[in-house]
Amino acid sequence: MFFKEEELENVDCVCDLDWEKTSYQQLSLTEFDESYALEQRTEKSNSVWDTRIAKKNKEADERWFRKVKNDVPDSFRDLFKMFDGKIHRTRFAKLAPHSSVKPHIDYDTLYGVRLHIAFETNDDCVNGGWDKNGLQTKVNIPADGSIWFVNPGVKHYAINDGATERNHLILSLDSQECLLQ
Repeated sequence: MFFKEEELENVDCVCDLDWEKTSYQQLSLTEFDESYALEQRTEKSNSVWDTRIAKKNKEADERWFRKVKNDVPDSFRDLFKMFDGKIHRTRFAKLAPHSSVKPHIDYDTLYGVRLHIAFETNDDCVNGGWDKNGLQTKVNIPADGSIWFVNPGVKHYAINDGATERNHLILSLDSQECLLQ
């Protein structure tokens, strides 16, 4: 869903991609934390996600990616501290010019939520999705320091029809309750 068809030609595994040339790239700011356990979550959804491990594999469950990497600047560490230990799998996502992320659903908001902060964008970038009534919404997330909630539990996508890259910081948080603070 993240790559152009021509990028996948002659590739049998994602590890065979030429990452320097792909249309969608992510730079992780957090890494797997072996010491984490779901019991440590302070935000409970009162759903199966309070006890279920995604794909029955901790290394496939993004909630275990809580440990901030050593080379992350203090300014980002300060931002993460604002969420009081409720942050996981955080990364920069770069979408190349004239590229898109196809419509997809990640997981419901009882598992976690996503916030986007645009660092670089253009007027021809949109994040889009459909509500529960099937109505489509498209929005350009401006690079003005604002924080946008993107619901990973509904079908959503991104398009960059512009001539410059789109770079977002994507913060994943433990639950919807984090948004109420």
